[in-house]
Amino acid sequence: MKTIYVLFTSLMFCLQINAQNAEPPSAEQTAEWRRIAHEEGQKSVATNTVKNFFRNKLIFLIIGGAIALVGGAIAMSNKEKNK
Repeated sequence: MKTIYVLFTSLMFCLQINAQNAEPPSAEQTAEWRRIAHEEGQKSVATNTVKNFFRNKLIFLIIGGAIALVGGAIAMSNKEKNK
């Protein structure tokens, strides 16, 4: 168990040293990444808005249909009881 602990500790230490010695991205790379992230965010907002709109309309249609069917069934049973 000690060897596994020592291996994980040394691996974490090596990864931390490598991460500290890595060069940070340049300003151009950072600006490009932000531009790409912004474009992808705008695309996802547009598609999610459309999907949510139609999904919500479908839910309301299903619920409205169920209410209409139940109401119709109740009305038909009341008509038969009143005869």
